[in-house]
Amino acid sequence: MITRAIGVAALLLVAPACGGDDSGNDQSEPPKVERVVALGDSFMAGEGAPPYDEASGKCHRSPTAWPRVLDALDDGYELVDLRACGGARTERLLGPWTDRDQPAQIPAEPDTSVDVVLLMIGGNDAGFGDVALQCVLLDCSGVPTSGEWQAKLATLSQVLAEQVYPRMRAAYPEARLVHVTYPYLTPAEVPTDPACGWLTEPEVPAARQLVADINAAIAAAARSLTDDEVEVADASGAFEGHELCTEESEVHPISLASDRAHPTAAGYASIAQTVRRALG
Repeated sequence: MITRAIGVAALLLVAPACGGDDSGNDQSEPPKVERVVALGDSFMAGEGAPPYDEASGKCHRSPTAWPRVLDALDDGYELVDLRACGGARTERLLGPWTDRDQPAQIPAEPDTSVDVVLLMIGGNDAGFGDVALQCVLLDCSGVPTSGEWQAKLATLSQVLAEQVYPRMRAAYPEARLVHVTYPYLTPAEVPTDPACGWLTEPEVPAARQLVADINAAIAAAARSLTDDEVEVADASGAFEGHELCTEESEVHPISLASDRAHPTAAGYASIAQTVRRALG
């Protein structure tokens, strides 16, 4: 007990030298602000929450895109570049999208000033938009077990692990690389809303499985790398209680419109909160 008391007293005596000076001024370093770059598809760009940045053209980058909401929520993160583009597949990360006058999202030259790279992509590679329409117009209950679906997922995982992630590391050698998964868009129970009669009992688990499958392909790609090179941030529950066909849905209905099955502004805010917690 005596030894412990002496040790605590000694710490108290030297403490002022660590935190300030005789003038009372705090000499501690201010918390570091993480410089963030956001890459990906429409769920990263903010499609479904207009008005869009005029300069982004058909990429539909929104002021309420969730990386921008994250920037506003947390002083620890500063979004320095939102490069995501609606409709993007993994190939648009690696090479230019000429029709939209967009360069490759991953730059060719290394940028050591970036601290965090957020990525959200994979749904378009798997053809999720077309499958979502199939759920409404026909029946998608058999898609998760189909060979075509499983082949697309395997290809997605391979492209991420062998092409996308290495290019990201080369472009951002000092950054924390974080691949954010997709939220479930549909509820876990058969909806009572008559307008959602298309979501039949067999399709309820199938629709959620489609999202789970894409997220699993992302996780498998990240696990295949050594030394935890890429983190996976789970955003699957971001819309819990606010999925499609719920009373206060944060997702646009599935239709032929460009915003089909995309988050509303409230939905993007929910993703931002979820990712903020995942980033720690």
